[in-house]
Amino acid sequence: MIQEQRLTGALPPFEKEYFRKDGSRVPVLIGVATFEKGGNQGVAFVLDLTERKRGEERLRRSEAYLAEAQRLSHTGSAAYNETEILYWSEEASRIWGFDPLQGIPSREAVWQRIHPDDLDRVNENVEHGLREKRSFANEFRIILPDGTIKHIEAVNYPVFSASGELLEIVVTGIDVTERKRAEQTLQRSQFYLSEGQRIARIGSWAFNPSGFFDHWSQELFQIYGLDPQKGAPTLEQYLATVHPLDRDFMAETIKRMHAERCGCDVKNESFDPTASYATFAASVFPLLKTKSSKGFSAPQWISPSRNCSHRSYGRAKEGSATTPIPPPIGFGRSVRTTNSRC
Repeated sequence: MIQEQRLTGALPPFEKEYFRKDGSRVPVLIGVATFEKGGNQGVAFVLDLTERKRGEERLRRSEAYLAEAQRLSHTGSAAYNETEILYWSEEASRIWGFDPLQGIPSREAVWQRIHPDDLDRVNENVEHGLREKRSFANEFRIILPDGTIKHIEAVNYPVFSASGELLEIVVTGIDVTERKRAEQTLQRSQFYLSEGQRIARIGSWAFNPSGFFDHWSQELFQIYGLDPQKGAPTLEQYLATVHPLDRDFMAETIKRMHAERCGCDVKNESFDPTASYATFAASVFPLLKTKSSKGFSAPQWISPSRNCSHRSYGRAKEGSATTPIPPPIGFGRSVRTTNSRC
């Protein structure tokens, strides 16, 4: 280096590390220059780089944390303008099927991987967002070279200059393929359950201690003659569909089930607004959660009836079937029986 300095009169700045008296290291930047070529007089500087090195290390850690967070959450990030992609994260490359070692892909290569059926909609959303100069979201599919289809949800943030010129669009994209598959699986399961209940004429409801139904199946609306558009009924609305002579009994059964966290088998009559009566059999069991409980029931429609033959009715006893009690004289109907399963 000394020979180079004598020949050229200067040395390009270079980094070096020295030890302090306490043994700690100090990174420095050194530069040397003579006043004239071959001269013996000159100037040199030594710049302490400790803070800059610490800042660089913090930046490297932040980038590593961000990359790991994106990998775990399947979230990629990018920035692009009207002609090229300015930034493309490693996770974005993995999501879109590009090799991170190959650097930033071209804008055309990225756009070619958007599903053909979604491409026009994506472009329309981009153009609309730029016209409105606001952030916008896109949900679309991409097709990888091996034929794999992925579902992407992306949020775009346009950045404009003071004069209103587009500088860049910053994008955060999430791979939601697994979530979409889970949703499709759930939808199929719900369809199979709904069809099974429809064919078997079985409905289901769930009731919480607060006095509201958490769940009321579609078939149950048909069985009880209620309007699905109005949502699950209140307890009072449900009890109003129960035969008047069974109503207090059913209310007490639900109350006791929550109080004692027990299940039961119930048979009773309900009627719809046309005053047509139908006989139901239901199994009710508790779903325990901490100190509170939720009840789940699966009522089954047995037969429509206005004047059914007499059957026994009674109140629940611990651990056994109830003792039959004759129905009121002159009222012929299918009436209630209960088995307690506390």
